[in-house]
Amino acid sequence: MIKLDSKVCQAAFDSNWHDWCLGGPHPDGYTRVGDFVPYKPLLLTGHHEAMVLVDDVLSKNRNEVERWHLEFLDTNAPTSQTQYFQEYLLSRFEEQEALRRATQFKRLFQRIAQQGVLKRVWVAETDLVRCFRFDGCHRACCAKSCGITHIPAFVFSTEYV
Repeated sequence: MIKLDSKVCQAAFDSNWHDWCLGGPHPDGYTRVGDFVPYKPLLLTGHHEAMVLVDDVLSKNRNEVERWHLEFLDTNAPTSQTQYFQEYLLSRFEEQEALRRATQFKRLFQRIAQQGVLKRVWVAETDLVRCFRFDGCHRACCAKSCGITHIPAFVFSTEYV
């Protein structure tokens, strides 16, 4: 089994969990459209490795992922005209950095199309979202666009603090 740094995993989860609870939309970027959910800290209590359904990995914010990430991968529109670029990247980064990240995303897609998903995504089991992804959105989207149905994951258990 691969050893994970629990502090790194917990910090990544905390940030994603907090942002997801905020709902949206917000002009400075958001994870999902929807109402605020009261934030309650969760502790990652353990993990196991598994192959998980890509659709489950994308379930925490399915509509946003389809509108931003999947539309970007599945269209031939110029990068600057995609919702991924306009709504997702430009709300978070300056234009040059947004373009760099869009290019990286296309490269990741090409790599996954050729080699599959090699790095595990991180998902947590919570009472609000059964498969709460907190690392690997872009990898999961690439897999979905490539027709891959299952990807490797670290699946974390949680409990309220």
